[in-house]
Amino acid sequence: MATDLEYLHASNTNVSNFVSIRLSGDNNYQLWKTQMLCLMGTHDMCGLVDDAEFDDLRASSPKIKKQYDNLLKGWIFGSISEGVLATIVGLAKDGSAKDVWDELMKAFGDSTMCSQQDSAQTKPEAEAEAEVETKDNDSSTVTETEEKDAAVSAKTETPGEHVISIDRKKDAINECNKALVKAIKEKSWPDIKCTLEKHEGAIKDEINSNKDTIIHLAVARFASYNFIKSLLDFIKDDEVKEVLEKQNVDGSTALHVAASVGNIYAARLLVGKHHELLRILDNEGKDPMYIASSNMHYYTFMYLYDEAAKESTSQDSRHIKKGVQVLLVNAISEKDYGSASKLIETFPEFAVENDEALMAIARNFPSEPKKRQYIEWEEKKRLFEEAKTVLEMVCNEIDKSEVSNHSHNPRYDKPLLEAARQNTYQLVHEILVRSPEAIHITDKNGYDIFQLALMHRSDKVFNLIYENPKSKNRFRMFKDSFGNNMLHLAGSLARPDKLNREFDAALQLQQELQWFQQVKRLVIPAYRTEENIYKETPNMVFMREHKHLKTKGEEWMKTTAESCCITAALITTIVFAAAITVPGGSNQESGNPIFRNNIAFTIFAISDAISLFTSCTSLLMFSSILTARFAEQDFLILLPRRMIFGMYTLFFSTTAMMVAFSATLFLVFCHQNPWMLAPICGLACIPIVCFFNVQFPFLVELYR
Repeated sequence: MATDLEYLHASNTNVSNFVSIRLSGDNNYQLWKTQMLCLMGTHDMCGLVDDAEFDDLRASSPKIKKQYDNLLKGWIFGSISEGVLATIVGLAKDGSAKDVWDELMKAFGDSTMCSQQDSAQTKPEAEAEAEVETKDNDSSTVTETEEKDAAVSAKTETPGEHVISIDRKKDAINECNKALVKAIKEKSWPDIKCTLEKHEGAIKDEINSNKDTIIHLAVARFASYNFIKSLLDFIKDDEVKEVLEKQNVDGSTALHVAASVGNIYAARLLVGKHHELLRILDNEGKDPMYIASSNMHYYTFMYLYDEAAKESTSQDSRHIKKGVQVLLVNAISEKDYGSASKLIETFPEFAVENDEALMAIARNFPSEPKKRQYIEWEEKKRLFEEAKTVLEMVCNEIDKSEVSNHSHNPRYDKPLLEAARQNTYQLVHEILVRSPEAIHITDKNGYDIFQLALMHRSDKVFNLIYENPKSKNRFRMFKDSFGNNMLHLAGSLARPDKLNREFDAALQLQQELQWFQQVKRLVIPAYRTEENIYKETPNMVFMREHKHLKTKGEEWMKTTAESCCITAALITTIVFAAAITVPGGSNQESGNPIFRNNIAFTIFAISDAISLFTSCTSLLMFSSILTARFAEQDFLILLPRRMIFGMYTLFFSTTAMMVAFSATLFLVFCHQNPWMLAPICGLACIPIVCFFNVQFPFLVELYR
């Protein structure tokens, strides 16, 4: 049964995937033959055309062997042109596949079988040398006629024939490379094996424009461990250095490729085969360890490090140090604090060689999560605690390092200033506890962490430093080289990334005003009207810096108010009309509504009244926004308060309108059918929920 399944698999093979050309004569016979041998090798059918036995189980069954023979014969007939087919058509019925193969070989090629070629390639060197000597001895027996024939053939050979033979070789190499690239993509080891066996040296040839070898591609495409191992076994012992040190256009060896993609299994095989690959540099001077670290492949880097440490030199130590620093910075930047902790534990001296790790912490420290009763908070809390642990580990190693002529370690300087800009108060607190003198550090413009926190709206860092009594005095007395006091600095525009955290320009301006007002309460009264060297007071600086933001906030306020006015006016019109034309009509004699004693009618009346009153209120609020003066101070309380009130009343008006409509629908069309309440209520909730989900975050920000 197994053999039948194998035959079924072979019979379903797409021959065009292996044999891409049709045999038309001796000009493409070798290419056609190579592809046919690959196809036969894939299904272990080479024994049908050479003198070898045809595969144990199959040979024991003449019927199955005949099936395979006919299948191969069909493959051959289907891959040759009509002109060639005419020469062997007589063998179609009675001849075997071997007869057809031999006939084509006599007509267009030599008489060497594929098995004989393989055996010739694998002969020992001693036998090959003996054959050469025998041929040299036999050459003396060449007859005079043969010499004349050779001379005549040499005279009649034209230069064009030599060019054609070179082109044929190039075509054969190109076809071989295409077959290898295709087989690598499909991870088909039988196809690769057949091609490598038929083309000696293909294992080290460049097979694409990037000058990659087949080993480069296999490693990059994460071929299996056994796949790459079998591929490396094809390399002769005296060619290991030549093949594995082969570099592509980027100067990358196969080990560089393995390091860049994190293929640790391939890295183990390559280093085990040729340990010197660890020291080869690419065109940018990077070794495989550095490549692995820059691409965040922690385990691949650690393996390469362990191997390099066995035969370490001063140059290796330099590359290891650089690789550790890059990997540590990348791990912190990616918030992979587990890997960062392991690196600091393994390479404590390399991790704090400079301030790059601490700078990465200052820029990427996660915000402290607010406590919530769900899984997301537990994950954020874990990440926050891991970041604190890494921060403490780095600071501990920095404190261990020797410092000369400094009361504090200079590696704290730049990270502390960056933390003040990024509002990373945990790092600021950690450094100030370890080195209180660091509070006097300034940047190139003369601003310390207090002024930087103020300018970059780092509220947590600002509050942390302001609690220090010494900081209060410096805060009150500070002036920069332009005569700006602290309130001038607070009046400058915040960074774009700080402003973009808010929903719109109006809220951004409101936040800027709140910050400015808070700082105004902290400075001495005289500073509130003091001028800088440009004769500008803090209020003038604020107005100049926020002029564009004020314009955008005014446009947003008016656009939003106009849209909401239209909605409120539409609701007012609808519910007013519904109030004077009650559902079910009125009694002709008394004029009272017919359904006035029904509970659903009462719900309709109350909801309609609420909707009318709230929509009118909302309309008035949004109209007042359209007629406001839009001064800077109005964005602090007045305009946001009107917007909040108008949005809330509009929401209540919409909700009450849907309730009134649902009551009318039930009253008129669903009398004595209580089960209709469920679908009516469900459908009525859709617009209410949509309005709530879209506008609620904005309302929260306004309220906050």
